[in-house]
Amino acid sequence: MRQRRMFDLAIVDQDLFQTMSLGSKYLYFELGLRADDYGFVANPKAIIKMVGTAENDFEILAERGYVKIFRSGLIVITDWNINNTLTKKRPTIFLDELNQLKITVSKKYEFKSKEELLLNSGDVTENLDVNDEIIETVAKDITNDKKSVIVGDMLKCVELLNAVGISATSAKGRKLGKECTLEEIQDGIQYAKAHIPNNCKNMEGWIISCIEQQHAKKNNLKKQCPDCHGSGKIQIIEDDPDKDDGSKVGYMSACPKCKGTGLLK
Repeated sequence: MRQRRMFDLAIVDQDLFQTMSLGSKYLYFELGLRADDYGFVANPKAIIKMVGTAENDFEILAERGYVKIFRSGLIVITDWNINNTLTKKRPTIFLDELNQLKITVSKKYEFKSKEELLLNSGDVTENLDVNDEIIETVAKDITNDKKSVIVGDMLKCVELLNAVGISATSAKGRKLGKECTLEEIQDGIQYAKAHIPNNCKNMEGWIISCIEQQHAKKNNLKKQCPDCHGSGKIQIIEDDPDKDDGSKVGYMSACPKCKGTGLLK
């Protein structure tokens, strides 16, 4: 669990910092305490409301360059790598945003230029830090349903899991690689990133739960009865037995194809 955070006097003693409002300075410390090990904060608006500072205090931090804002609303603390020297970082789930940043000579985060982004926009399977043993371990656990998975997709699954701190050789990593498709793993990580709980104490467990949730959701859709669309009931329309004028009567009945379950085996 993230508990200790540092702040460098070289940053907070500057006139640029000290001439900000008290609310802005206080908010800077609160955001720093709640950032992940790479300096990302997923819920700045919720923190602003929780600690009682104003939107203007946050705007001042952004204007003076103490935080950088992504289109998603996620922020990163610009001087994070000056304030915090972490020898062992917990993986971040904000990989897309991390890839948009570079660290300058002065250890500050800066956005990459369009040219730099284009140069680094290669396929995720390039330069993977995975060895043959990991790939073989995952490959051995591929079920018959996934024998058609291409090697590139398998590599991406391994890389995505490793990037968020889930070892592909662990029991849970092997299970996810065996049962889940690349799309389910991608969607699960994306969902985890967008819905991260406040003060999450087990990031890996949260991500695993989200991936499993996506797998279950898509697996159920595949099994959904096409006749009743998963409701277990269909509308029956018959001639009205009480009338001789050809009138029809409709009523709901259990779907005969799935026997009212809504799912096919």
